[in-house]
Amino acid sequence: MTVANETPKKKVSKKTSAPKTSSLMKALLKARKEIGPLVKDQKANMGRGGSYAFAGHEASIQHCNDVLLNNDLILEPESLETITSTLDIVERNIPLVREIWSLTHVETDEKKYYTRTVPIENDRTLTKGYNATCSTSWNYMLRDVLMIPRIEANQLEVDNDKGGEASAAAHDITPAQLNTVKELCQGDAARMEKIESQCRTRYGKPLRGINTTVAQRLIDHLRKENNSNKED
Repeated sequence: MTVANETPKKKVSKKTSAPKTSSLMKALLKARKEIGPLVKDQKANMGRGGSYAFAGHEASIQHCNDVLLNNDLILEPESLETITSTLDIVERNIPLVREIWSLTHVETDEKKYYTRTVPIENDRTLTKGYNATCSTSWNYMLRDVLMIPRIEANQLEVDNDKGGEASAAAHDITPAQLNTVKELCQGDAARMEKIESQCRTRYGKPLRGINTTVAQRLIDHLRKENNSNKED
C-alpha cells in the first residue's frame, strides 16, 4: 500500500510588536543632558534701581528648539485663560493668565501637563501686558522643563567648571548642534578653521569633540555675531 506524500503544513508564527524602548521621560532626560546654558543677552534698565541681565524670548526659542526637535519633544500652551484674581493687592484686583502647557513625546504620544497662573503686570494696557506675560511664560516654561542654567554674557565658563576640563569631557556635541554651527558659519572656511583652532587651543579637542554645553555657547555667540553683522 502506497501513501501519498503530504505537503507539511507551514507553522504560522504570530507577529509580536517590539517593546517600546523610548518614553517621554527618557527623551526629556536626554534633552536635559544635551541642553547647554543660556546666555543672558538682554538688559533691563531700572533707572535708579539699577539694571539686570535676562535672556530674551527669541534667544530662548533659538536655544531650545533644536534640542526639543532632536528628541521628538513638543512644548506648547494647551489653554490660556484670562481671569481676575480673588486676592486684593494694593487695593485692586490683578488680572491673571491661567495657563495649561503640554509636553508631548511624538514617538509614543505621551503627554505631561503643567499648570501655572501668572499675573499681568501691565494691566493699564491689557493687550501689551497679556502678550508680555505670554512671552515671559515661554521663557520660564522652557527653563523649568529643560532645567536650563543661565549665565552672564561675559561668563566664559559654567560657575563650577572654571577651566572647562570637566565640561569638555562630558557629552559630545550633537549632530544637530554641529550642523547649526556649520550653517551659522555660512560657508566661510576661514571662520570654521578659526573655530577649530580655538577648540583645540582651549579644550585640546576638535570641534567634533567639544561637549554640548560649550557647543551651545558657541552657537549663541555665532548667532549674536551674525545678527550684529546684519544690523551693520
